[in-house]
Amino acid sequence: MEIFTAICEDRHVDTHVRVFDTLDKAITYAKKFIENNTRHSEDIQKSDVDGWLYYATYSCEGDFVRVESSILNDVS
Repeated sequence: MEIFTAICEDRHVDTHVRVFDTLDKAITYAKKFIENNTRHSEDIQKSDVDGWLYYATYSCEGDFVRVESSILNDVS
């Protein structure tokens, strides 16, 4: 089973890691996290990063969210 992990790094709070069953839900969570932790939407910069399905920074100090996929219980 493929799972999608939203990893949200903000220098003011602990790292938030949430697991979802769809890519859409994981990206929606990541975007909502940004919304709740920034005042300036013009600071949001989306980028393509190999291996990550979604990546965005939202401050000049390196705060970011990313979404990755993996296989549940994969022991390889």
